[in-house]
This record gives sequence, C-alpha cells and structure tokens, in this order.
Amino acid sequence: KLVTVNVNDVNEKPWVSGWVGGAASKSIAENAGPGTNVGTIAFGDPDTAGSNNAKLKLTLSGSGAEKFSISTEGVISYQRYDIDYETQPHAYILTVKAEDQDGVASTTMLSASTQVTINITDIVENNAPLLDASMDYVSGMTFTQYHVVLSASDADGPGPISWSVMSSYAEVGSLPAVGAWSGSGNTRTFDIGMSYNEDGSTIRESIGYFTVRVEDAAHAYRDYTCRVGGLTFNLIAPIVLDLDGDGVSLVSLAQSTVGFDQDGDGARDRTGWVGAGDGLLVLDRNHNGLIDDGSEIRFSTDEEHAVSDLEGLRAYDSNANGFFDQQDARFDEFQIWQDADGDAVSEAGELKSLAELGITAINLALTRNADADLNSAENVVYGTTQFVRADGTVGEVGDVMFAYQGAPEVTLISSTTSSPNQIALLPPVVIDLDGDGVELVGRANSTVRFDVAGTGQAVRTGWVGADDAFLALDRNGDGKITTGAEISFVGDLEGAVSDLEGLRAFDSNGNGFLDDDDARFAQFKIWQDKNQDGVSQADELHGLGELGVQALNLTQRLTGASAAVTGDNVLYATSDLVKTDGTRLTLGDVMLAYDAAPSAPTTPVDELSGVDRTAASTRNPPASQTGAQDGDGTFSPHSRPVADDQARLALPDEARALAPQSRSGIDLAGILDAARMPSSPLAAVDYGDLAGDGSRSALEASLALAQQTRLQMVQAMAGFSREGAADFGPDALRRGHAQSLALLTALPDIRVR
Repeated sequence: KLVTVNVNDVNEKPWVSGWVGGAASKSIAENAGPGTNVGTIAFGDPDTAGSNNAKLKLTLSGSGAEKFSISTEGVISYQRYDIDYETQPHAYILTVKAEDQDGVASTTMLSASTQVTINITDIVENNAPLLDASMDYVSGMTFTQYHVVLSASDADGPGPISWSVMSSYAEVGSLPAVGAWSGSGNTRTFDIGMSYNEDGSTIRESIGYFTVRVEDAAHAYRDYTCRVGGLTFNLIAPIVLDLDGDGVSLVSLAQSTVGFDQDGDGARDRTGWVGAGDGLLVLDRNHNGLIDDGSEIRFSTDEEHAVSDLEGLRAYDSNANGFFDQQDARFDEFQIWQDADGDAVSEAGELKSLAELGITAINLALTRNADADLNSAENVVYGTTQFVRADGTVGEVGDVMFAYQGAPEVTLISSTTSSPNQIALLPPVVIDLDGDGVELVGRANSTVRFDVAGTGQAVRTGWVGADDAFLALDRNGDGKITTGAEISFVGDLEGAVSDLEGLRAFDSNGNGFLDDDDARFAQFKIWQDKNQDGVSQADELHGLGELGVQALNLTQRLTGASAAVTGDNVLYATSDLVKTDGTRLTLGDVMLAYDAAPSAPTTPVDELSGVDRTAASTRNPPASQTGAQDGDGTFSPHSRPVADDQARLALPDEARALAPQSRSGIDLAGILDAARMPSSPLAAVDYGDLAGDGSRSALEASLALAQQTRLQMVQAMAGFSREGAADFGPDALRRGHAQSLALLTALPDIRVR
C-alpha cells in the first residue's frame, strides 16, 4: 500500500552576518559625496528562492542611520554631505535588519539583524585658522586696564600657528605693533588701558584698528581686522541693605578697583561697589552656588516698566501686600551677599539667607531721592526704604545704581581668507582596479607633485589611490605620462564639462563606447601609480588590451557632486568598463584639486608643443577650473559662459590662449546632444589634410593653436563642394557631424560695414 507523505513548507529565519569578506569595519572619508558606496552586507534566506518567505527587506537603524541607505542587494551607500570628522562621531555603528515576507508584518514573519561599523577618516581640509577674542578687567589697578586675549584654532589639527600684525592704527593709546607677533602657543595678548585725572575724568584710552594674520603650518591663513572700541559708562540697579547700621555705604567708580561682570558678556567690568559692612540682595538664578554677573543682583528687569530694583522686586510680592516677606513664594530663594573682602567674588561664607540674618520683610514702598541723577557717571542712590528684622527692628535699604564701565569691545569686523595658491581642478578618468570603490587622495594629504599644466612646474595635486589607476594617453610618444594633458581629455571635445564627456571625441564609430573599433583605442594606457610618486615608471603603464579591457562605457551616472571648485577632489560621475571575460570595473569621472599658479605668465605657453594636432587628438590643454577665494572662505569660479548656462570648467590662466572660443549664438549643448544619438560611423578627419598636402604655411606656423584651427577651417571651407555642404543639415547632425559644425561656428564673426 502506498502512503503519501506531504511536506509542508515552514518559514525559516533569514541570516545577516556583516560585511562581505568578514571585515570588522568599513571606512569613508569625511568629504565623501552622496552615492559613495561603503560596502556590501552578507545576508540570505534558506527558504525557496522566489517564494514570499524568501523575499527580504533590508533596513538600517541606529544613530546616524539617516545618513546612509541600503539597497536590496545589501549595498550600503552614503547619502548626505554632513559628516565631519572634527565635530561629529568618528564611527557609526548601525544595525542591519533583514525581514522576510518583504517586511510585511505577520505572525509568521521572521527577521535577523547584526551591527556593522562605518569609520569616518579624517581629511586635512587646509582650512584657515579661526580667531576669537576675550578680555578681562585687571583688578586692583589704580587705572582701568583690560587684558585682551586673542585665541586661534585650526580645524585641521593642533599644529603651530604663526601670527603677524599686518597694520595697526591707534587714535588714542597703543595697539599691537606691525610685524611678527611672538607669544606662547596659539594665543596672543595685549592690554587696553584708561587712566584718570584726580577728579575722575578720562585722560587716556586705547581706541583704534589693527589687522592680524593667523597662518597654519600648511600656509592657509586668514586676516582679521579688529576694532578696539572705547570704554562705556553704564548704570545697573541693585538693592543694598545697611547691615552695620551706619547708613548705606558705596564705593565710587573713581575709587573702585573691583571687577564684576555687570552686563553678562563674560568680561569683568570696573564697577562701583557696595561697602564691606553692607550687603547686596541677590538671587542665584542659575543655581550654581555663585553670584556670577549683574543679572543676579538686578531685579529691575523682572517687572515691566520698573526703573529701579525696588520697583522690580515687586514682581516677587506674590501675596501683593506691599512687602517682600516670608509669605511670598520665592522669599527663601533670595540671599544677602556681604562682600567683606571687596573682591566681587562670592565666597561661600559671604552668602547668607535672609532668615540667617533675621530679616523677615522688605518694604516695597519707595522714598525717592530728589537729587538722584540718572545721567551720572557715578553711583546713584535712587531712593530708600526699610527692611524688618524678626525682633521688630528696622534697617535702611538703598535702592541704588552702581556706575560701571563696560569692557571695551574688541570686535572682529572683517576677515579675508587666502591661500598662497589658487585651487583648480584637473579632470581625469580613474579606473577602480581592485573593485572596492574609486579611491582618491585629497590635495591637502597628497605628497604627489605633478606637472598639471605642462609648463615644467610640478605642483601639489590630489591623486588617485595606489590600488586604482588613470586612463592615460602618451600624446608625445615619449613612453611616459608627464603632464595633465596626457591624463585629461575634457579639452578634446568642445563644451565638455568632464573627462568622460571629453573621451567622446575618440569614439570614432559613434557607438557610445571607447572600444577596439575606435581608431585610437590601442594608444590608450592604464597608469597605476603604485608608489605614489607622480612619475610613470615602465612597470606602471599597461595597454588596455594587456589588462583585458574591451570597452569603456561613455554614458555617465552623475553623483550629484558639483563641478565648482571646493578645494578638494570631486567624484563628478561614474560609469564602467567591460573586460573580455565579461566582468566590469567602475570608472570614476573625477576632478582632482591642485595648486594652480598664483599668477598667469605674461606670455601664453604652448604646452602641447610637438604633440599631434589633428582633430582626433587634443586641440586644447586639459580644462580646469580656477577660482578666487572670497572673504567668507568660498571660491568664486571664473567660468566660460555657454548656451545652456551650465557651469563649465575654465582653463588655467597659462593655457587660456590655446582654447577655441565659441562666439556664435548657436546652442552648442543641443548640437552635442544630437551628436550623442546613435549614428553611423564617421571617420576621423585630419583638417590639416583638407588644406591640401597637409603642410603648414608660414602664416599658420606663426599663429597660436586656436587661431591655427580657425585658419584650417577657412581652408577646409574653401574646398567644400555644394554636395559636401549639404551634409551639414539637421540630418547630418544626427549622423555625427556635430564636432565639425561646432568647429565651424567657432570662427570669429567678422563683418565689413
């Protein structure tokens, strides 16, 4: 007898085990852009593939999880611009959760989770140091003196900061002298003084302006212009209790050596004060056991329309009986401060509760002093009243106003950030050889010096990591990669923004790939600078075929990063290349930040001397973007305008004369878009050959490269037949003649009037 045994499917728990390969953590740089891949999570489900039980939903949680995303394939990517090594966590520990049944809650849904660590690596941004000013009254002086402290800080680290006074002007007194400003550590100090005649009138005060430069070890600096303001006279209204029975005693401002922060700005102010035998009514508002500043001895601001402190104290008369007494809600919070040593520091033994001193009430009815002058530069007794003791005796209360001198202001009224060099961008194509993401070395961290502009001068530049490589073209055939023009192709296609766009100039069959069907494919090299010295050794250069490269996809995937100069490298877009075995590697359409020359040479330099100048080669040096740094530390790029208003990468000053200039009103972006459509093969054209035998005339030899190109266009036009001209209609654009038309429209508009 046959027995049928049915096996029912039971949902089994998914698994998730951390990073693929078992790494303890992954890292990204603090300047990473949106879309940066961090790593891939290992996960799975033992249920039947394609079943509902095997459909997994992956989620991230934990502090900082909003900065990242996870794909259905388990790839974690960074999605924001807001990580910062200096001010935020150096690592994020996230929980990865895998839920089966597509994450739809049910009684049979199962899940698994694990934690992964993402480290943030520091990038030296080469930020200019920041400056802060503080000051304090020097107590015990017979004249008013304030000690000013300027403190510099550098987000790039605790390295040494040099100080220089660039200019100094004092209307009265003296300020720091022009020249190097020596001192200790990252602070500098000076004194602002004011002295008096015997009658208390002012005779001397430090007022003026000075500019100080703070510069870090990487020579990034910021100039701060500081205004030193005058001392100001003010009044503050406290309540004084006559504790010793000899009347309310005050110390005049002219005779005082006391410093107390009356206005709450953190700096002590020279101030009139209470006599040692009397006490101040105080309220420890911040509950720190100390009387810190004028807000804790003043109550005039607690009651609307109050002028004096006694009037302000009425805000605490909760039973409205006209007395501040034990029946009021906050009576027990108030204290008496008897500053016996006259130093304006509230030691514990000087603070006593009202009950400790036997005080039960303060009369809130004020007897005004008819002689009170609120415009005085000295202490004022605005009025008087009485306090009541538990034994029935009374004492005098002074509703007074202390005169004080507000600390002079040292105001940072402006700052200008500069660097010894402008920053520019060089656009190459980078190949992710090891499959762990495009790795770049920031300009500030780079040890590479490379001749970007082809002038013979090597400059500090951002670079590719040792595990990845540049796409290169040995244009002058010397067997080396020696200038930016040999790793940058943006200049090969008029209007190109990035290098991957520039490579389309070499796509001779117009299929959207740089492949072995293109005329110059075999001439391209892969340069892996393994020792990071910026010099292409023979064992670092390989042909595309040697590494099994079949084709480079010229279609970009934009990362969202801006092409504007930011001071560091930019991953502008990505694509991929296909190898003969079918595997793919990521291409980075990047822009490397480098130190551009601080000023342009007076004579244009032809950096491509001796290089093949045919249309299928580079007509321009590598395009880059330069910018002047503004006072707020940002760069203002100098860009060439184009028809579609998109920001274009301007050429370095030393190469600007070599660039073809578009002077027509034609929409070049539209032409280029048309050229990107699928087209029939269009052979590369040598415009030199169109002129006849290809030899250069004496006139042509004397012209700059851009002018030579235009002369060749004129010569070429002279040889066009009517039938040939017809090829430049709309249909011809779709067949791939966009480059030719773009060159023709670059001719100067010369009209005879």
